[in-house]
Amino acid sequence: MRKIKCGDWLTNKHQAIYFVLLTISLIIPVHQLFALGVCKWTPNGVVVCNANGTQGWQLNAISDCKNGAIICWNDNRGTSALYAQRIDSLGNGLWLANGISVVTPFYGLWLSTIPDGYGGAIIAWQGGGNSYDIWTQRLDSLGNRLWSAPNGVHVCADSGVQSEVQLTTDGHGGAIIVWTSGLRWPVKVGNSGCTASGWTAQGRSGGWRTASP
Repeated sequence: MRKIKCGDWLTNKHQAIYFVLLTISLIIPVHQLFALGVCKWTPNGVVVCNANGTQGWQLNAISDCKNGAIICWNDNRGTSALYAQRIDSLGNGLWLANGISVVTPFYGLWLSTIPDGYGGAIIAWQGGGNSYDIWTQRLDSLGNRLWSAPNGVHVCADSGVQSEVQLTTDGHGGAIIVWTSGLRWPVKVGNSGCTASGWTAQGRSGGWRTASP
């Protein structure tokens, strides 16, 4: 399942298209189009977030595997934070108005999101600020944080700068996380948020290693 960036799009199994963009007024709208190009929602899209402050410079969206989408973005309505919202196939927001806080503060430059296969999402990010570590969190279908709330699982606390974090599913509700830290190191995170057997806590250099969760 591919991740999208601002101005990109994704499709679901009914060939509906979700399009996410950042407007000049920094309100994040979402449009859904049928395969024939007919807007299903309002002409200007549905508003995902219109909170005070600025939103959206770290913006991506994924399918929720239930004909909807989950959208994540950087939010500066007060303290810089990472927010998320789930939208159903009718354009309704399913979580709190203007989204739920994933982590506060959030100053990271790298963000990656994948579906968990159950209507939720697994999110990984670079800490940013004074910390360039890698963190991850899982949201369930109701927007609850499942892993080590409030800050998530600390994937890598190695010295130096970690960046270019990317996620892929392990097929069991967990994820394999990859980032750049001199070498490209993968870490597998099980669906409980614990590092799976056979994988080191700070990552493993020199290629991939398979392991059961």
